[in-house]
Amino acid sequence: LSISVGSEGFTCDKCREIVRLTEKISELETRIQTLIEDSKNARALDTALDATSLGSPVHCSVPVTSPLQQGNWVTVRRHSRGSKHRSSVPIRTSNRFSPLSDAPTEKPDQSALVIGDSIVRNVKIETPATIVQCLPGARAPDILANLKVLANAKRKFSKIVIHVGTNDARLRQSEITKNNVKE
Repeated sequence: LSISVGSEGFTCDKCREIVRLTEKISELETRIQTLIEDSKNARALDTALDATSLGSPVHCSVPVTSPLQQGNWVTVRRHSRGSKHRSSVPIRTSNRFSPLSDAPTEKPDQSALVIGDSIVRNVKIETPATIVQCLPGARAPDILANLKVLANAKRKFSKIVIHVGTNDARLRQSEITKNNVKE
């Protein structure tokens, strides 16, 4: 606590701060009043312009709802930001060293299957004969059941890529997961 002697007499720092804050409050109140008056004038001008405009009235298809509370205050509803769709750059999956190899290149009539949980959802492979099958939330037994269904289908795949275990790992049952993957 510091006390200084001024022309008014003794004044402490807290009292000076209170006086300064009181002045700031009065400035803000006058500013609010001028903003309210400007808003009323703008509304009056808008209604005057609408009344004198030549043209057919425009009707909104959505009915205007009255505010939930009385007075000038309106309850604001929460809005969530929509996630922006980001286009991913396609990843090149070809082998750049294939012209140097002696092995025969892959035949286009052979087909491949990529099956897994939601991680394989946005996998896009340039090879046209590749099928990507996403099973969101799938665990090892679910993938196994789908593979059995695909085995009974008429289509045969030369290569099968399986991605499994992500949803099993969160259960923290490593032995059960290991047995499911071995099947």
